Amino acid sequence: MGIIRFLIIIFELIICYVLQSSVCGNFTLNHTMPDLMMIIVVTVAYLKGSNAGILYGFCAGMILDLTYGTHLGFGALLYLLAGFLAGLFHKFYRKDDNITPLLLIAACLFLQLNVYYITEFVIQGKAEYSFYLMNIMLPKIVYTVLVGSVLYKLCQLSIYWSIHLEERT
Repeated sequence: MGIIRFLIIIFELIICYVLQSSVCGNFTLNHTMPDLMMIIVVTVAYLKGSNAGILYGFCAGMILDLTYGTHLGFGALLYLLAGFLAGLFHKFYRKDDNITPLLLIAACLFLQLNVYYITEFVIQGKAEYSFYLMNIMLPKIVYTVLVGSVLYKLCQLSIYWSIHLEERT
């Protein structure tokens, strides 16, 4: 991986973090915000493979853990796993396929929210899964996939642009 591509994707992570932590708070749907970091991690993993997904998943998770997390490394592990799982589908990547990355974003977010539910609520004895599913998980997944449909194309263009720049130099 070239230094230009690495810097561009790190820049995307920082931009998504800033947008997620500030601007997205004004655009909530049923009191949930889209998970821009998950969109970036899954997109990079799908476009570049598991190794890139693991790296960016870990970086995105650590950024969120250091600012919002209650357990350092837990978010990093969840995003790392999402990056790994999405990266497994890299061999099926086609430039004109727009459905697979959106399904991967939804699946990875669903798995992440279920693990979070188990570790945070079931252990404490608050096991209202139907309420959590209908009021938190589904709105967050739908909103993230809708935003992901636009953000995926932007990430795809920036990765192709960075590859083109690297080939010219």
